[in-house]
Amino acid sequence: MCFCVVGILAVSLSASAQVVTRDVVQHIIAEKLLAGQELLFARNYTEAMKLFKAMEAAYPTSPAGYFGEMATVEVQMLERDDFHLEREFEDAARRGAQAVSRVMQSYRPTTFELMFGGSLYGLHGFLKARKGEWLTAYFLGSKSRQLFRRIQTTDPHFVDADFGIGMYLYWRSVFTKELPFLPFFPDRREEGIKLVTRVAERGWLSKDLALVNLGIMNLEERHPAKAIKILHRYVERYPHNVILHSLLGRAYVAGHKYDEAVVAFEQALQLEPMFHRAHYFMAIALVLKKDAALLPRAEQELDRFMATSPSQEWQSYVHYWRGMIAEVRGDKIRARKEYEVAIEMNSHLKGAKFRLRGLGGGL
Repeated sequence: MCFCVVGILAVSLSASAQVVTRDVVQHIIAEKLLAGQELLFARNYTEAMKLFKAMEAAYPTSPAGYFGEMATVEVQMLERDDFHLEREFEDAARRGAQAVSRVMQSYRPTTFELMFGGSLYGLHGFLKARKGEWLTAYFLGSKSRQLFRRIQTTDPHFVDADFGIGMYLYWRSVFTKELPFLPFFPDRREEGIKLVTRVAERGWLSKDLALVNLGIMNLEERHPAKAIKILHRYVERYPHNVILHSLLGRAYVAGHKYDEAVVAFEQALQLEPMFHRAHYFMAIALVLKKDAALLPRAEQELDRFMATSPSQEWQSYVHYWRGMIAEVRGDKIRARKEYEVAIEMNSHLKGAKFRLRGLGGGL
């Protein structure tokens, strides 16, 4: 009888020790992931990739290293607003998904393992959304949410899980409103913002990401002053970060701080000349100043952007702003032609339709 009790106790203690060990290892992995995040914010992509590759080698069954590799190539694609590293991204996503499957098949996935897996699916969905593959993005977002929901059930004090849920609720609401072919969902933007705010205030692993995304959400919600306050803080902290400079520039435009916006986009271009959309947004800032002396430069920036062969949608935006330039100059005929071209290229361009009505276009 005693031997049975001792044997059962030994097995129980061994299982408990194994769980504790896994938790400790996952905490170490999380700290390494944070170190990689710092390298990404600082735009040190070479060292970040080395770190994440080393994590993959040391912890091949964890999704964390693969997620870090995906994030490294995605940030570089975001800087250039293209998909030049998509093959590398998808390869890391495939290996990462295999790691997530292994985690889910284990006896008891740790909170961190679920967090890494949910983050991986969420990042993959973000890339698909950027490509306009909305149904795939929705599917991946749903898988991400399921893992974060599981954390909320099993470990409700793990605040960082709220980041994934909050991002999902907010951006699903935004995209549902703009894309009628997606399934109908109620507007839960406010709930999403509250969850992300909670992480920004009380989180650990996702605290900085939550703060930056609050800046983006405030920009989306037309609260430029709040967006500027957050984004300016991060630009000062990471002065070489192209994406932060660009986001701050857009917030300045929304806040009617056009001179500051021009400077922000100039700095972004100095850091990454391939970030072509900076030319477009800089042109907007120059046009909105309504200073005739600045219009030639605005036209030049639009020409530079058009020389990069943007999509038809972005070309329609360029024609809209060329129409605005013509209006400022008092050239109504040229303005009408530009607005008509913009609408022909993009029938959903409400601004051009509104301006054309003002010019007597009959729409």
